Amino acid sequence: MAQSLLNQNTSFTPVSTASNSVISYNDPYFLFSNDNSNSQLGHIVFYGNNYVNWSHGVMLALGAKNKLGFTDGTLVRPPHDLVDLQKWIRNDYMVTGWLLNSIEKSIAESFIFTPSARDLWLEIEERYGHSNAPQLYDFHKTLMSTSQNDDFIVNYYNKLKKVWDQLQVLGPTPNYSCGALLKCSCGFLKKIVEADQLNKLIQFVAGLNKTYDQAKINILSMDPLPTVNRVYHMLQQIER
Repeated sequence: MAQSLLNQNTSFTPVSTASNSVISYNDPYFLFSNDNSNSQLGHIVFYGNNYVNWSHGVMLALGAKNKLGFTDGTLVRPPHDLVDLQKWIRNDYMVTGWLLNSIEKSIAESFIFTPSARDLWLEIEERYGHSNAPQLYDFHKTLMSTSQNDDFIVNYYNKLKKVWDQLQVLGPTPNYSCGALLKCSCGFLKKIVEADQLNKLIQFVAGLNKTYDQAKINILSMDPLPTVNRVYHMLQQIER
């Protein structure tokens, strides 16, 4: 099955064969007429050492296609007596093919007998995404050593932004599923966002070269403190 997913080039039309009615665009079983299992998810190919960036890109692509349920376990295989079973199987084959074609060929071959998209996703995660500690260490080390030097503001900021984004993927804000935050009246989530913004602002300002010493004083004296994006804009104006 999986080997054929790597080789076939079959187009699918968004029609339910069970009811012969058009499937809604919002239905997770919807497939465009030009969808085929030879497609790649996102622009990043997984080669073994880039799990964080690859998995994030894949989730974005699957989300855009309304197919995240096939990898996150929320869209389970229907019982054998339901009319949706064949639609689920067809879509699961499709998602599996997309995943396999988003992986470097020599690695993909070790996954070709994985029975479903969900199993494939979990196995890749278990092999390559189990421990984030070494990557977190590297990213924090990079963050601590990043400074403007002779870079333009835009280049310096982009270096920091790249590390911030990778850290966000590796260690995102915990998802509190108990529902307690829905009743929270102290603005806990807002405080988390503000603390994150403050950290980024300090990191950004601390790495600026001596040309901006007076600007640093002015920025840190502002009350309330501006966001890091606002400071980035301000410094671009000064640079010009």
